[in-house]
Amino acid sequence: MEVDLRALENKLTNLLAQLDGRENELLVKLRAIEVPPEANTASPPESAPETSRAEDKPPSLKAQILNAAVEDAILAVLRSWDTRLKSAKIAEELIAAGYPFPSGNPRDFVTNELQEMASANKIKKVKTVKGTYFTLP
Repeated sequence: MEVDLRALENKLTNLLAQLDGRENELLVKLRAIEVPPEANTASPPESAPETSRAEDKPPSLKAQILNAAVEDAILAVLRSWDTRLKSAKIAEELIAAGYPFPSGNPRDFVTNELQEMASANKIKKVKTVKGTYFTLP
């Protein structure tokens, strides 16, 4: 009976890990295809300008973190996703955006910084059965 419970627990843990990975994949795909609600209308509203202005668009993540301190860069990633993220995903996003990490392992660097930020109540640390996540307070 105990062996069966361990086997079921291992299976459940593996399934949760797979679901977590799939959730992140789907979020990335969703972000890539999301269209503002105004763009879904058949004809533009009468008051809409014919050309979009570049200054109306929020800066890209890469532009936000270009010369930012690591705390500001992490906050920019959390704001851009608007959901809780694991430290590895935050590091992955910073690497993809070209954040200039000091030498060493970027994931360890980000994990240590996240712990410090959570301790200082700058971000929220959430522990679940799937792992530890970080989010905006």
